[in-house]
This record gives sequence, C-alpha cells and structure tokens, in this order.
Amino acid sequence: MNIKIIQKMKKLLTLSLTLVVLAIFAEISVAQTPPMCGFEVTEGDLFAGGPDSFVVTGPPPAGTPITIDSINSGTGTQSITVVGVPENVVINIPPFTPGTYNPVVVTYTPIDPNQPIHFRLRAANAFHAIFIDVWCSLCPLQLRSTVTAGINDNLAPPFEATTKSPQLALIFPNTKDFDDPAVNRIFAHSFLLRRYKPCGSEACRATLLVRVCNSGASAWQNDILYVGSAANGTFTPSIFVRNIWNSGESNQCKNVAIPINTTTLNSLVNLDVVMQDDSSIDYMQLDWDF
Repeated sequence: MNIKIIQKMKKLLTLSLTLVVLAIFAEISVAQTPPMCGFEVTEGDLFAGGPDSFVVTGPPPAGTPITIDSINSGTGTQSITVVGVPENVVINIPPFTPGTYNPVVVTYTPIDPNQPIHFRLRAANAFHAIFIDVWCSLCPLQLRSTVTAGINDNLAPPFEATTKSPQLALIFPNTKDFDDPAVNRIFAHSFLLRRYKPCGSEACRATLLVRVCNSGASAWQNDILYVGSAANGTFTPSIFVRNIWNSGESNQCKNVAIPINTTTLNSLVNLDVVMQDDSSIDYMQLDWDF
C-alpha cells in the first residue's frame, strides 16, 4: 500500500481515538457529520437579467428542495433542465405548465449519502435564464463533536456549576451557575476548546445552542447574550451580541441557536458565554464538525 495512504490512515485513526477518549472523560459525544449543503444562482445563457427574473430557495440544511419561482410578470417559467452529468445524486423535476408563475419544487436524493453531491440546473423563461449549482460536501474527518454544559432540566435544582477560564474569571469573578434564577447577577461560562478539539484539526462548521430563561423579575427584557472570548483582561464578544428577548416573553424559556464563524472559532483557546443579569441559562450545547 502507498506509504502516504498508510500515514493518512494512521492520522485519521489517531484523531478518532482522541475524540473517543475525550468522550469518556468529558461531557462530549462523537458522531458522523451531516453534509454541508448550499446553492448558487448565476446568470444564464440568454439575455442579461436572469437572476432578477426568478426567486430561488434551497439548502441549507441538507435535503432542502430547490424551489424555483418566476416573478409575476413576463413569460413565466418555460423550462427547467439538468445541465451536464449530476454527481452522486438523483434529481426529480416535476411536470409543470410552461409559462407558470407558480413555484416549481425540484427534489434530489444522494445515491451514496456518505459522499459529496453536485448538480446544475437551468431555469428559463422566453428571454432570460439562470444556472443553479447545488452541492453537499463533507468535512474532512466526517466527525461531529457535541459538548454540553449544564443539564437540560428546565432550571430544576440543584444548580450545575459553570466552568470559567482564568481570563474570564478575572473579568467576571462573581457569577451565577446554570439554573440559578437570581437577578442582578451575571452568568458566565467557558468552553475550554482544547479539551474537545482533535489535535491538528480545525472545525469546518459549528453551532451553539443556548437555552435561556427568565422569571419575569426585574429588567429581564433588556438582557443581552454575549459570545466571544476573554483575553488580556478584556472580554470580546466577537461571535454574538444580541438582546434575545421579545416583548411578551416574560416568565418563559426558549432556545437560541447561534451559527459560529469557524475562522473565528479556530483562532480561540476558549469560547466564552456571558448572559446579563436577570436571565438564567438552563444548559448549552456546542456542536462542531471536523
């Protein structure tokens, strides 16, 4: 067997074993990653103005159909065809009446869900056309690491302790734990990323789920959720800053899903979460793929 192939296999095995060991000793689980999908609309091969003649929606998430909707003027959708040879996918274009102004929903099914897919569609009216490229790719290691902090128990006692990096503890020394309903007291927690990250690898996508609650007491509606990192005596919320409460949401809990820029995430040692002082955090879950 080729030496380079053997070395690559050894590296992947080492990284996989690293994650398995971490799963045993920390609040972490490992699974295969779902594909990362998207689409792009570009000018077609007729007169200019194709992208302005259609509204197209599609993935993410994976499996989302491609919906092609002509604007309600002109000659409507005349044709939808597949361009070239699709890669690892079966495409279904439903029958429709040429000139329709109704949406046309194109579905697709991977032949092998463990491999990437790619295909191109062409949609046209009498004068304009667009190309729609659709793809689903896989992260290099095809591994998902799920790290939880706190317990999903709707603030049931006893409280679960938070973890703070030395840098975050220096800035916020007196904070409340998970489930703590106290008002006028900040919540702070650190995901110590080096504990959960395979050596030598970088995340290709990540999402943070935060379940946040308020008791309706004090000024809960003004509370802001911050996500970033503390360093050199300063907390920088480089990933997320938002007042997550709407009027009328007094005395309730809700989930806040935060997509994380992986370029930023890969540059951090710790991922820090800070919640202002009249809201509580039930639990958090960091999903990141490698």
